[in-house]
Amino acid sequence: MYRKISLYFAAGAAGGIAYMFFLWGFGVLGITQFLNVNLVYELTPELFYTCLGMGGIGGFLFFIPVFSKNRLKKGLAIGLIAAATELFVLMPIDAERGITGFVRVFSGETGILGLHRGYMTPVLILIFNCVWGITASLWLGLAEKHK
Repeated sequence: MYRKISLYFAAGAAGGIAYMFFLWGFGVLGITQFLNVNLVYELTPELFYTCLGMGGIGGFLFFIPVFSKNRLKKGLAIGLIAAATELFVLMPIDAERGITGFVRVFSGETGILGLHRGYMTPVLILIFNCVWGITASLWLGLAEKHK
């Protein structure tokens, strides 16, 4: 059981790093600006540790028994759960009352679905979280191969 907990956390953290680089990369490449979405972040220690920690905690979603035989589908399904949590729970929370660093990254002024940051925000959040889920699934698959 301890092995699974540590593997899932590490897989989620790896996915969190991928999420961070996609979030940053979309800003650097001008994709978010092109879509009129205010999600441009610099690579800072706060962003790194936030994505690492929240990604790791999100890795515990791998305990949910969905698509157990198909790792890619499982990663996508879990990414969709993470995106829904981000869009409907974390983004509407007021940043001043938030308990996690993640809430400070996405300030409470984003509203439900993050629409105050731009109407394409939910689409980008879905993409970023699917990247998180796929990366975490692939990392987990590699880790389980080398038992």
